[in-house]
Amino acid sequence: MRKLRFSLSAVAMVLVCAGTPQAQTFPAAPAWDGNFSLPDVSGRFTSLQVTTENVNWGGTGSVQIPFTLNQRATVWLAVYRTGSRETGARGPNGAWLRLEPQDLFVYVSAGQSFEAGDNSFTWNGRDWQGTAAGAGTYSFDLIAINNLDKPVLAGPSARTGFGHNLIDTRQSPPEVWIQEGERQIDELGHRAGDMIRGTLGTDYLANPNAWERWSYNEVLNFEGARTLEGMRFDDQDPNIFWATHHSGDTGGLYKMRINRAAKIWERESSFGNDGFAKNNTDRIMAIEPWGDIVYAAHWGREAVPFCAIEVWDKTTGEITRAYDVTEFFTRTRLDENGNEVTTGQGPGQIGVNQQGIWMCTHAWPNIAFVKHDGTLMWVNLNGDVLGDNVSEEDAAALGITAAGGTNIQIQPDASGHVAFFTTNGNNRGSSFSAVGRDGAALFEVTYPSTLGPFQPTGAWFLRVVDEGKQYDGLYWGSSLSLVTRVFEYAAGEKYGPGMLLYIPFDVASGALGGKDTAVEEVERAGLPSRYSLKAAYPNPFNPETTIEFSVPAGARDRVRVAVYNTAGQQVASLVDEPLAGGVYRTAWDGRDQQGAPVSSGVYFYRMQAGAFAASRTVTLLK
Repeated sequence: MRKLRFSLSAVAMVLVCAGTPQAQTFPAAPAWDGNFSLPDVSGRFTSLQVTTENVNWGGTGSVQIPFTLNQRATVWLAVYRTGSRETGARGPNGAWLRLEPQDLFVYVSAGQSFEAGDNSFTWNGRDWQGTAAGAGTYSFDLIAINNLDKPVLAGPSARTGFGHNLIDTRQSPPEVWIQEGERQIDELGHRAGDMIRGTLGTDYLANPNAWERWSYNEVLNFEGARTLEGMRFDDQDPNIFWATHHSGDTGGLYKMRINRAAKIWERESSFGNDGFAKNNTDRIMAIEPWGDIVYAAHWGREAVPFCAIEVWDKTTGEITRAYDVTEFFTRTRLDENGNEVTTGQGPGQIGVNQQGIWMCTHAWPNIAFVKHDGTLMWVNLNGDVLGDNVSEEDAAALGITAAGGTNIQIQPDASGHVAFFTTNGNNRGSSFSAVGRDGAALFEVTYPSTLGPFQPTGAWFLRVVDEGKQYDGLYWGSSLSLVTRVFEYAAGEKYGPGMLLYIPFDVASGALGGKDTAVEEVERAGLPSRYSLKAAYPNPFNPETTIEFSVPAGARDRVRVAVYNTAGQQVASLVDEPLAGGVYRTAWDGRDQQGAPVSSGVYFYRMQAGAFAASRTVTLLK
């Protein structure tokens, strides 16, 4: 990768290259008046469901996109051009940096309130700059969030600092694990490994003290421990957990096994050196177990910083790979002597799913996404207001909107089409924000008077559960005390928890434009154990060929099957939707996405789903 250091001067260069900045505005939050409308339901979860369908559209004029809700919600419509080869800076002030070809952001609506039942969105066919989008292959996302009703009180939450909330729905009842932040360590006397355990389904309005204190201080049993990302449970073994200490001789990754009888964790001695694997350099921040590895956000603090997503082996503790993101998480400035100094500024937090790794940091406004193979796909830079940190002085110099705050946590939905992040101290008072498929800013969420606005710094903690099950939703941590229902720490309330709030959400996607393509499930005994793409038949063909593929049981990835010419240009999109486990077939009639016949010759068809990708050839004869 070329080494670029993005500072405000770099943003100015992008601004010049991008031309006149386009206005992108977000609603201002109401001023917090010190009051809060408390939840009146606890322990009951009703997941939100939004469904839609593919829509024919010729590329001109307005189009209606139908959808159905099972409860009322605010809904946003985001539209993308599929198969785009465009890369480089886009958006207001060049804030959306596309590093690889991918779906191209076209438009996002303002949030609109809808009641349960059948509804529709009207898109005028114009992009975010007001230009007609034109003919082509498009897809869309409908993002629904019920911020119209009061949230459900789900359980205990972290309250300050870099605390974290974990939710494990594999347990019965589902467990909520809370790690408090540095204020509790520094001021209120708790240790880095002190945990709070709660459960989903408990009525915390009736039983605000129905939580327990557990500890993994037997593992971090040394002075000066600081775990900025907190504990993580293993994604494969429910009895294994992971923790970190960020730096020094004891800095690294710890593997632990839960002892439920004693309410503690103990070192898993088979890992690394007696359950511990040491950092290569200062410092490890966020972690996320994934399959046979653990992803770690490495925040370079060396004289010459190296910032990366590290890949740790779960068995040996070795760091087997590192995905370099230094150019987007360093800051160059002048010290007091006028010398240029470069410092690492992240990454500090990560969110992981089948599509890849999202990252942000409280020290720098950039947000980035890297695939599991290490391909850095996009970066959201300063300039579009959302997630930005731009002073009034710099904003005036660049002709952009001033924005304040530090990005704290980031979490994607299951499809990877939207990632939510929280911002501490932002000057718009939003609760959390969202970026789309290629890093484009989508929207900010604030709460109306039915809930009562939060203090802007009152909530940093966000966890997304999107498993297609009962507990799906956004779990948003509030600094309001679970016990006393106020922001202040009450006398004797030593590191007590805050309130974890449940907010229903869902995302539905569809194809838009050209003619509908169809995917049909094939009746077979049993479900496949892996992804596969079969040979097309007939081959050669005229006028139509059938393509069969398999999706394993339990899969939730979005499946894409598309046809390409020998130059690598996409000709037609055949499948682009999440599919459950099964065997499927689709057909290609030798036409492009606009319905025009293609010439005779050899074509490639490619299937992608999560980390799986496979290609085959097919020949059209006329």
